[in-house]
Amino acid sequence: ILDHGSCIWRLAVSFDGKFIASAGSDNTVKIWKFPTGDLVNTFTHNQLIRCVVFSNDNQIVASGSDDGSITVWEVATGKLINKFKVHSAPVCSVIISPDNQTIISGSNDTSIKITHISMGEMLHVIKAHTHIVQSLALSTDNQMLISCS
Repeated sequence: ILDHGSCIWRLAVSFDGKFIASAGSDNTVKIWKFPTGDLVNTFTHNQLIRCVVFSNDNQIVASGSDDGSITVWEVATGKLINKFKVHSAPVCSVIISPDNQTIISGSNDTSIKITHISMGEMLHVIKAHTHIVQSLALSTDNQMLISCS
């Protein structure tokens, strides 16, 4: 049982199946060993966390918060890699590119933004929706971004 002590908004499973990340209304992301449920690390945001994702090499985890920020941590050490605010409203969905260089995020501000992880520099803005961007996914060949609103 994963106990946040509060509501869990989103779960993510590492690509190797060894860890689960939970994003909670207690402003934390918790990393758990799977299947034991042992707590490995806790990362803190300033506000409620709506989304969390592992990189495809399982080395980093990224999360999006109600304050419009995205935070990236190293899974093994808990080291903060970067924190940036590219949205003006809560971040509802984050995905990490297959090369682990960029984060694609969707927000209540109706935008999708692509940001370089290490530099924190916004690379592209996609304005395809008029309502909240709830979810994002990449096609299996990584050639197409799918979004829903």
